[in-house]
Amino acid sequence: MSGGDATRFFDTSGCLNLTRPTTGTSTLPLNQRRNERKRPISSSLQIRGQLKIDLYNFDHIDFIDSKYVLTSPRSLEACARLNIKPVTLLPKRLADVQDDIGSEKVRLSTLADVRDKMDVDRLGNLQRCREEREKIIREEALANPSSTKVIEPQPSTVHDRSLPQSYDHELKIQKARENALRSEKERELERQETLLHDFLVQTKADERRENETRRKINKLHHTRQFYGTLQQKNHEEQLTDLQRQRLELLHKIQSKDRRTKHFIKDKEETTNLSRSLAKSSQDLRDYLRETNQSFDVMAKKAELTNSVLDKKTTKPLNRNHFKSSLRT
Repeated sequence: MSGGDATRFFDTSGCLNLTRPTTGTSTLPLNQRRNERKRPISSSLQIRGQLKIDLYNFDHIDFIDSKYVLTSPRSLEACARLNIKPVTLLPKRLADVQDDIGSEKVRLSTLADVRDKMDVDRLGNLQRCREEREKIIREEALANPSSTKVIEPQPSTVHDRSLPQSYDHELKIQKARENALRSEKERELERQETLLHDFLVQTKADERRENETRRKINKLHHTRQFYGTLQQKNHEEQLTDLQRQRLELLHKIQSKDRRTKHFIKDKEETTNLSRSLAKSSQDLRDYLRETNQSFDVMAKKAELTNSVLDKKTTKPLNRNHFKSSLRT
């Protein structure tokens, strides 16, 4: 790489080509920057009139008040081919990042990480645009070989001090890339730790749910066994009670049958006794009737005999005198 190519490649000093000035972009001492501010604006106008604003000098401090970000046709064509807006190639301050986020409660370290990541993306897009610009130059050289031999494209140079500033700027870019990569690794590690923690928490929660489900299933199983045992016991008790009631009812029926049989037997005996008594009464009445008839006959015979034998007896005979004789 020649000195001109190196100057053109590293001519990215300043990083202040914004409507809002950027902090930490210039490495010159404070007194030298004050002296630059006291210089007449004609030098800047002269440079702006002589040079085009391309992908290698658009972020120079002399173009901070420029109306357009890029004026070089090749640079604009390179951005158009890659569908990249030139305004996205400008660096941003922390305040701009905070405005893009839209929240004032974001920590400064988070804003710095976001800006570093945006710088990495911006520098990657810038490198792609520069490579596309070189590709356009090569295509033009192949299309017009005679003109490229006569006129060699010269790199855009603004000041002699731009070269050391570009080296310092490249160091800052490299440092920003390293910081962004380190922040990205830290965020990735933190994300992995968070995922691992969430996975462990989820695993523990799943284990707790499984244990709880297993405990509920065991409890339900024991409850079912307990209720089954109770139902079986109740069924056995009901069967025992039913058998006992049946036995008691059977005993009652048997007792009633025995009482009924005894009653029938007693009734039959009473009936037989009544019949016997009735027959005895009838026999007795018949006997008494016969006896009375024979007594009257005997009384008449005795009266007649006494009247014949004892005519002197004046007292008439009564049947009561013969009762003793009848009994004997």
